[in-house]
Amino acid sequence: MSRLVPPCAYQGGKQRLSDAIVQIILKELDTDGDSKFYDLCCGSGAISMALINNGINPNRITMVDMSPWGNFYKAIGEGVFDISKFELMCEDIPKDPADIKDYMKSLSKKDPL
Repeated sequence: MSRLVPPCAYQGGKQRLSDAIVQIILKELDTDGDSKFYDLCCGSGAISMALINNGINPNRITMVDMSPWGNFYKAIGEGVFDISKFELMCEDIPKDPADIKDYMKSLSKKDPL
């Protein structure tokens, strides 16, 4: 199986520390077949993905986040995330990094999807 990685990095994200955090969790907790894991403030999912990469069944992980990330992973979990719509939205992102700030400003003024 290929290794899962968070979809992006951001200030405050745990992606750089996720493997170390998960190693501590796995060392300190009883990780038998029925242990449950709760990824509070899961953000981009770095900890959950590191758990999965370390052999934890995704059905044992509950991701909790009140931000748009929570909505993102909820839609994926419920099978309603439209990858083709997401790909179209990604194609609209300017290729020139200098144009991204203005693009994001204009996007933030639009009504939510």
